[in-house]
Amino acid sequence: MAAGPGPQRGPKGSLLLGHLPELQQDWLGTLRRWQQEYGDFVVARLGPRPAVFVFDPKDAEAILITKYKASRKNFIIRRTQALIGDGLLLSEGEFWRRQRRLMQPAFHRASIDRYAQFMAEVTQERLDQWQDGQALDIHAELVLLTRSIVSRSLFGSDVDDEDREIETTIDRLVNDFSKLTDSPVLIPLAVPTPTNLRFRRDREKLDRLVFRFIERRRREPGDRNDLISMLLRAQDEDGSRMTDRQLRDEVITLFLAGHETTASALTWAIYLLTAYPEAAQRLAQEADRVLGGRPPTAEDVPHLTYAENVFKEAMRLYPPNWIMGRETTEPIEVRGRIIPKGWNLLISPWVIHRDPRWFDEPDTFRPERWESEGVKNLPTCAYLPFGAGPRQCIGRHFAMMEGVIILASIVQRYRLHRDLSRPVVPLPLVSIRPKGGLVVTVERRQRRPADRALQPR
Repeated sequence: MAAGPGPQRGPKGSLLLGHLPELQQDWLGTLRRWQQEYGDFVVARLGPRPAVFVFDPKDAEAILITKYKASRKNFIIRRTQALIGDGLLLSEGEFWRRQRRLMQPAFHRASIDRYAQFMAEVTQERLDQWQDGQALDIHAELVLLTRSIVSRSLFGSDVDDEDREIETTIDRLVNDFSKLTDSPVLIPLAVPTPTNLRFRRDREKLDRLVFRFIERRRREPGDRNDLISMLLRAQDEDGSRMTDRQLRDEVITLFLAGHETTASALTWAIYLLTAYPEAAQRLAQEADRVLGGRPPTAEDVPHLTYAENVFKEAMRLYPPNWIMGRETTEPIEVRGRIIPKGWNLLISPWVIHRDPRWFDEPDTFRPERWESEGVKNLPTCAYLPFGAGPRQCIGRHFAMMEGVIILASIVQRYRLHRDLSRPVVPLPLVSIRPKGGLVVTVERRQRRPADRALQPR
């Protein structure tokens, strides 16, 4: 193991796999226990790879903001390159800066407002399928809903069968990719295992479908009120535009990042609301008062403040980005210690968000905490649902609007109940999911508002 930041109190790992067996058995519990036993700076090994886990907002700020150029995405995240290519999530250096520059206008608040009607329409279509008294896996429902929203936002309202085939192909790829990466040892894609062969076939098919879609849009230019139209028109300072390959990588990145994490955050919001009926009632009362029986619009979102607080609190307790990995590209000083080049830096919002130094009653669901003056004085990186610094999630405003619109739409029409005696186990994958899903029972509050109400005010 390379020379590191000096002797540290820390967990004892195995000779070959380091601390991976302990972490993989219970990532979330282990990280909190490590902080309690060893403090905010823990040296460990991920297999043969040396790593530092940091649990203090000041250290997170140094890594993500002050010295962000001294690191890159770590090996765990870079594995996804086989699927998403060099999209904004993985690209680095000047290429990343150019892509961010080209994509930023599509994610300004003013641009995001145009997608509010997509969000409301798709949500109402999904809610129409729910039946009074029906038992639903709400996580599966929300994955389908957020996937449809990001698909409509990317490809527009004229989604055809071929575009839907892009969705289903990506789903298969993600499932197979999870199998390929669920191991400390990555089997190269060149090895002809059944999963590898299927993954390669689907990736080739996805490329054909996406490139065909891009070619069709280039032949038929115009503003179709969707994200891909904006990306096709994006022009850098020198007049250059994205290549088809760059567009492909960004489309796949946005599709994956645009629904998985939001669906998980919304699932945990429902989980918490079913355990706190007073919060659910307050949320429904706000939706009734602001919306008056019609679906939400972009103009309503600033007035749905309690819905925003519920969503923010759910992301505090169950952050979609439950751990963020970087890898040093040069020596970097953290907490007075020099971390050598090639080390992994692991920041855990799961631990930071539940630290009593930053949040009163940190394990308690309290949406009203976001109305207090105390949260305005939080350290810069004490709340990290979308990361921080230059690499902060470009779609954070999209996700916040989507979360508020979906929550308000659900509670406006339904009450949701679950068996509180049945344990729900958080499963940390790409985001934190409820292991085995989350079953709720639907109780209708009111009928769907008139279709004309979908028109913006």
